[in-house]
Amino acid sequence: MILALYVCLNLCSFVLFGWDKRASIKSYRRVSERTLLLAAYLGGALGAIIASQLFRHKTQKQPFKMFLWFALPTNLAVLLALNFLVLGA
Repeated sequence: MILALYVCLNLCSFVLFGWDKRASIKSYRRVSERTLLLAAYLGGALGAIIASQLFRHKTQKQPFKMFLWFALPTNLAVLLALNFLVLGA
């Protein structure tokens, strides 16, 4: 259950970053950086980082890049804590 939620959150972040990259190319309405970071911090950091690298989107922008990379260990710590609490592992 927790793993399925984690995968879903990362997939959503991946799609959101892809959507924003396409919007930047087509001059459509953009997704705010706050929303992108929120998606990463709510469990989608890995998907956000993969999308950022794959789509070459926001890879140079600081401090966004730093906040994005900081979300990954935060996500992993929460995932491990939830696993420990739920499964007692």
